[in-house]
Amino acid sequence: MGQRGAIFQSFLVVAVLVTAGQALSEPQEIVFSDLPDPVVSSFQDPFREMGFELLGELRTVVRLEAQLGGDDVSADARTRLESRLQEARSSLDANGHDIDALLAQRWTIAEKRKQAMMATNSEISDSWITISGYFIPAGLDDSGFPIGYLVSEIGLCGHKPPPPPNQLVRVQLNSPLPHTSLYQPLEITGVLRTEDSMETVFVLDGDVPMVSRWKLQAQTVDLKVEDDRYSDLTPWAQSLREGLKNKRGN
Repeated sequence: MGQRGAIFQSFLVVAVLVTAGQALSEPQEIVFSDLPDPVVSSFQDPFREMGFELLGELRTVVRLEAQLGGDDVSADARTRLESRLQEARSSLDANGHDIDALLAQRWTIAEKRKQAMMATNSEISDSWITISGYFIPAGLDDSGFPIGYLVSEIGLCGHKPPPPPNQLVRVQLNSPLPHTSLYQPLEITGVLRTEDSMETVFVLDGDVPMVSRWKLQAQTVDLKVEDDRYSDLTPWAQSLREGLKNKRGN
């Protein structure tokens, strides 16, 4: 290789290093809806499109047909159940739903739902990212640094069920957590990768199984400025809210 070629190769190496440095200094900002695999999550779910009332009618059809298939149903009860079954079937038919077709694919849809809850987005795995959410503490690691879980909404894993595994992020911090609470949103920057974990964590009212398919090795943690969702409260309501915050010490 000549001198000119050596100089050009050195230039390329420097350019790659500079580009990599810029990539690290400018993390990709993502949201929780980016975490699932977009392809696996994209499928037609006829049950979700039915609505609560019609889905209840479909459950009624399944339940009554099972009851009527037994031998221990009296004549009066059979007449009543058959009448209710016909009513449920008529309601579904009137709204354009093919009952037999729906029931034939229920297990297929159940499997697709399961896959959609587990599959992760490979496009953001092993990436330098920033994501905002609410941190649920889960103790300390062997070095004494906090670990926990990041969720998208207040109350998830507490008053509400945990999110699907591919939307629950296990976070490993490299420094003590800033003074905060379950109600204070955080903005965390670090390396996100696919990694399975499962543990039981005490949250508010009891033990909660935390099943996650993501791990975020945090580099920086910042308190996120609260949005203006309380800006339209009356002065009395604002005063009450501030009093409650002060009482909690937040």
